[in-house]
Amino acid sequence: MDRADPVKRKSSIGHRPGKSWEFDEAVVEVFDDMLERSIPSYWEMRGLVGGIAARFIERGGVLLDLGASLGGVYESVAQACGQWPSGAKYIGLESSAAMVKEAEGRIRVKDGYIQEWDLALDGLPDDVRANVVTCVLTLQFIAMEHRVGLLKSMNDALAIGGALLLVEKIVPMSSSVGEMMDEEYIAYKHANGYSLEEIEAKRIALQGVLVPATAIWNEEQLTAAGFRGIECFWRWHNFAGWIALKG
Repeated sequence: MDRADPVKRKSSIGHRPGKSWEFDEAVVEVFDDMLERSIPSYWEMRGLVGGIAARFIERGGVLLDLGASLGGVYESVAQACGQWPSGAKYIGLESSAAMVKEAEGRIRVKDGYIQEWDLALDGLPDDVRANVVTCVLTLQFIAMEHRVGLLKSMNDALAIGGALLLVEKIVPMSSSVGEMMDEEYIAYKHANGYSLEEIEAKRIALQGVLVPATAIWNEEQLTAAGFRGIECFWRWHNFAGWIALKG
């Protein structure tokens, strides 16, 4: 969905999560707007992910999208190329049934598919070989003890010459800097229309569900998983994106 499309997007202002965060029907209904209001430079990040991913499948190939949500990576690649690259295939894995149901209407069947899949429980499919793997704001929802093994599986799933695009929320090494960044982030969301009460309710609901790590930790785990050529291609305070080449 293009950012200029006002039809499908419903405002997320006023959305109240339960005690523990879930990607349920209520979140799906406002998800596009929620991302735009909550992720700094969101469209620039999505454009970069789409443009970089397109380079690996523009002449055909497979894109494996982990935590596909509503198929945003599929849409970003299509926008970067003018249309989905001819001969390329999209495979999206998403644990939320509500997300999958909505996303199925956004992805053309001949270009690929999205299916319900729990990465923490099931890992990656054994029969998928991808030219590029995207993991956008997904690893942070996986328990820490499963992340390294999952990253290794991503490396194994890539064809020679392939790459992983990883985007995560991160925490600073310094607690004092972290406090400053948290304040900046709260101010950012408040300026985008959320009340302080809404911001706090979401923070509480996400505790223990979204567990970010430091940028250094993410880079170390990418190296431990066998990736090489690891470079940060996007960052805003407490969010970062990396490209990592198959080792």
